[in-house]
Amino acid sequence: MLTVTSAADAAPALPWLLRDPVRNTVPGAVLSGGPLPAATRLLLARDGGGDVHGVAFLAPGRAWFVASGSPAGAAAIGAHLRDAGPLRADGLDEDVEAFRGGGTVVTRTRLYALGELVPPRGVPGELSPVTAADRDVAVAWVREFGQEAGTGGEGAEAAVDKRLAVPGRCWFWRVGGEPVSFLWLTVPFGGVVRLSAVCTPRELRGRGYASACVAAASAHALAGGARRCVLYTDLTNPLSNRIYTRLGYEPVADGGIRSFE
Repeated sequence: MLTVTSAADAAPALPWLLRDPVRNTVPGAVLSGGPLPAATRLLLARDGGGDVHGVAFLAPGRAWFVASGSPAGAAAIGAHLRDAGPLRADGLDEDVEAFRGGGTVVTRTRLYALGELVPPRGVPGELSPVTAADRDVAVAWVREFGQEAGTGGEGAEAAVDKRLAVPGRCWFWRVGGEPVSFLWLTVPFGGVVRLSAVCTPRELRGRGYASACVAAASAHALAGGARRCVLYTDLTNPLSNRIYTRLGYEPVADGGIRSFE
């Protein structure tokens, strides 16, 4: 029998998440990256001995990221939230299905992990850190990225500011000194660094800039001590999935967001 309670700190969850830092890259990075976002609670599913079997973050109207590694953990969290009203659940398919079957699919994603890096050839430019002077450009691009991904762009300013506060998190691919593509790196968790918010303005797409940025940032993370690099793709965008596969990223698992009324 599992019991779900709110946790005041991340300490009990981290060892459990570290058992599989690739699949748990999202909750691991969140919990090791500082305080939880405002109005967000950490939920833990535990057995009678106190061992953790499931983790979820609960924000108003959203259970993000449900991670279990076992159906029982996700199911226990789903049962705990059965009277929470309409919400969205985010996680890998097996976890969200165990959390609560059915639902309406909002987004479909695929988790990839880097095997052998194969950088693209012939793309001009270089990887360069984003500075405070670049903030407005980064915010605009991240906002557009969120809108295109269907997750909204309302938190772009806070998301960029949080990452700019830590050197080496936000990167541009620049050509002639001008930014043409953007991404950020998560803090390492169990040796795993995730690349996220990969975005290129529409008018600059199709030139290999995102591929070059991802490849260079992956190499930078590995050179800095990361053991693995991972990223998520939008499964409705076959182009991005092909791009990352060509760079050496290999599929791990599918997931996404479902809406439950």
